[in-house]
Amino acid sequence: MAAAGNAVTSRSLRLFSDLVEAQARRCSAYASRPAKNDLVRAFRGGATPGEPVGKFLDRIYRAGAVEGTCFVLAGVYLLRFFRSPAAIEARIRLEPTTAHRLAAVALFVGGKFGGHPHRKWTPVFEVCSGRAIRAMEMAALERRFLRASDYRLYVRADEFESFVRLMEAGQPTPAPAPAPVADCRFRKRKAGGEEDERRRIRPCLPIPAVVPAK
Repeated sequence: MAAAGNAVTSRSLRLFSDLVEAQARRCSAYASRPAKNDLVRAFRGGATPGEPVGKFLDRIYRAGAVEGTCFVLAGVYLLRFFRSPAAIEARIRLEPTTAHRLAAVALFVGGKFGGHPHRKWTPVFEVCSGRAIRAMEMAALERRFLRASDYRLYVRADEFESFVRLMEAGQPTPAPAPAPVADCRFRKRKAGGEEDERRRIRPCLPIPAVVPAK
């Protein structure tokens, strides 16, 4: 049973890591642009970890106490964050200078509200980032993340499973149109361009869910 659980968690890590790294590469050009508001400045922080975000997430995984569910919830929460009016107005992107903090906070929130809190996560983030991310940053980053997301934390079982399938297919968002602005905002849209309001969910603890095995 333990081996099966580890396999599920490892697979969830890979899917989440691939998702974040792909978005960071896609929006890498934004890393050299100046931060023009507090939200972007906060998630860029004082220093960027020297290692790619995938290695950072792998270190967190190897530090232990991370359930597979947490990585999927983190992906869902990142999607909601980037669809939020606050993130759209700030024009924040998941790019190399913001990816580590955004991924860390999403994972932290996923663990806390997914029923797998870890009281030592904040120092783990600091150590795994080579101390580029300070433990004392996390509380403020979490508040910003939750406020921007309007505290929408509940994830239905069908939404969870749908997101897993999208991650497995390597398509967390539909292929963007040629227009430049929306391509790096990590958003889901209907074919007509309207946001799917059915995915607006009120705050509540996520229900237990398990990543389906292949």
